[in-house]
Amino acid sequence: EANDPAEVGFYCLDFGGGGLSSLRDLPHVGAVAGRRDLDLCRRTVAVMQSVIRAREERFRRLGIDSVVDYRARRAACDPGVREDPFGDVFLVVDGWATLRQEFDALEAPITALAAQGLSYGVHVVLTASRWAELRPALKDQVATRIELRLGEPAESEMDRKRARQLGAAGPGRGI
Repeated sequence: EANDPAEVGFYCLDFGGGGLSSLRDLPHVGAVAGRRDLDLCRRTVAVMQSVIRAREERFRRLGIDSVVDYRARRAACDPGVREDPFGDVFLVVDGWATLRQEFDALEAPITALAAQGLSYGVHVVLTASRWAELRPALKDQVATRIELRLGEPAESEMDRKRARQLGAAGPGRGI
């Protein structure tokens, strides 16, 4: 089942080599910011924060008790939620280590988005080369983890034996 851009949107911070820039013109993509786009990076995170603040207020005002209820009301064209221009939104951060090194002021707000966002339909998706790049406060907020081949299988936090086996597997395999 396909989702309409009004139901799902992506906002990308591309610090992993520019691979996400080709997504810029897709209808579901609100923005793609790279390491040279400091203002756009800040604005993108600010948009995610504003979505959460607006939804906190809307949920309180309308007696919405969960994001599931909110989605149902959106699907039913409830006038109280129709004014929200966003459906579920995904903040995609490719290259977490670069963000921490070059945009350290964004680390705390993104960690807060990861902690609070799911309750309001705001999802944080990030990539890291090593688990050690993620601080425990953020790692604890990451509910779904996909571990692709690591440079050093011993660094696997999911299954070191299976991580060693990935060395012989083709691209795109993971745990």
